Amino acid sequence: MDEIIKHGNAIDPEYYKSDMGDIFDIAHAYGLSYPIGTAVKYLCRAGKKNPATKVEDWRKAIRCIERAIELEG
Repeated sequence: MDEIIKHGNAIDPEYYKSDMGDIFDIAHAYGLSYPIGTAVKYLCRAGKKNPATKVEDWRKAIRCIERAIELEG
């Protein structure tokens, strides 16, 4: 993951960070489409942003994946 670039962005909440970089850098490094990158974002932050919305974040990720499938068709 040497390609991951650190940004001095003001929009940089802790729930999007990991030892590998923030979720946006990770999605870029893997060449993920917007819907799939967004799904990964929701999966990675589930329970971290707000523990009460963990399942809601999973559902949002599912919807993003469904949208990616629609766009492929």
